[in-house]
Amino acid sequence: MLFLLVEAIIMRWGLMPLNRLARDLKSIEHGHSDRLQGEYPSEVQVVTDNLNLLIENERKQRERYRNTLGIWPTV
Repeated sequence: MLFLLVEAIIMRWGLMPLNRLARDLKSIEHGHSDRLQGEYPSEVQVVTDNLNLLIENERKQRERYRNTLGIWPTV
């Protein structure tokens, strides 16, 4: 029983960075943030850096579309 408890604690601790990443992504989705912030473990940092790059490129692409179509951004 003790082994299962220790295993559950280790799993919860090990998955914390992914839970934080999910919360940060939800914050971006709801418009509360514009990029992933904070330090992540090196295994996850590569993913967060690439996601931030993807988000930035998507925003630039959307801005180019607006400029091309003459649509002004709403405030």
